[in-house]
Amino acid sequence: SSPWSHHLGNVAIHGAVVIAVLELLLLLLGHSGAALLGALLFGLHPAHSETVYYVSSRSESLAALFVLLALILHIRSACDGRGRTAGHLATVGAFVAGLLTKSTAIVFLPLALLVDILARPGMWRRRWQAHVSHAVVAAAYLIYTRDLLAKATLSAPVRSFTEQFWSQLKGVVYYLQLLALPRDLTVDHQFQLSSGPDTYAASALLFLGSALFMCFMWRSSRPMVVLLAAWFLLALAPASMVPLNVIINEHRIYLSGVAFAAGGAWLTAHP
Repeated sequence: SSPWSHHLGNVAIHGAVVIAVLELLLLLLGHSGAALLGALLFGLHPAHSETVYYVSSRSESLAALFVLLALILHIRSACDGRGRTAGHLATVGAFVAGLLTKSTAIVFLPLALLVDILARPGMWRRRWQAHVSHAVVAAAYLIYTRDLLAKATLSAPVRSFTEQFWSQLKGVVYYLQLLALPRDLTVDHQFQLSSGPDTYAASALLFLGSALFMCFMWRSSRPMVVLLAAWFLLALAPASMVPLNVIINEHRIYLSGVAFAAGGAWLTAHP
């Protein structure tokens, strides 16, 4: 088939993700202006260009779409008492579709729980059955893919756990830099491995530790900030925990970019 059709498909999926981001931010922030700003920031951010232009990155945007759709359905089903069962089944269906698209969609499991804990306090206790069903789906997927996961992490990893940990620790800060200052974007970043707490890795640990401490202090006064910070880290976790051949890829920050854009939107509504 012609290349243009694949690119058109990627653009259409990205457009659907932007609409999903807008809807989710409306539900989370309750501010139409901020939600629109966040959706535009995500949709037009240069760091997401690889996901849209690079045809083989379609699984990233498609998985993100299903995760966002599952979150939207999860929140809506809690508000609609009569349609709660149907809404929950639709949520599980979107979650399964995401997992069948890409394993990174498993982040829906902790994200849905954090939304109910931080954005809607007390809701997780009333909806524990829904979270149990999400956990069952995730467990079934992990069992189904256990051989592949074991090979990637235990029997034949491409690098040691120590190298993976310290390199990806730097990677988190590097991804933040790409989102804050999207310069020198490329499909092949020259990123050096760290086999221990060298200067850059130790600095990254100090920076992230300080940020997590601030989030802990803000857990009551600014729960949305804590939610978005956790979202950013959780969305990066699957690719960071499993050693992959390429250390850094821009398409891996696609779902994390939703949290980054939402943070900018939140600041406009809560200066």
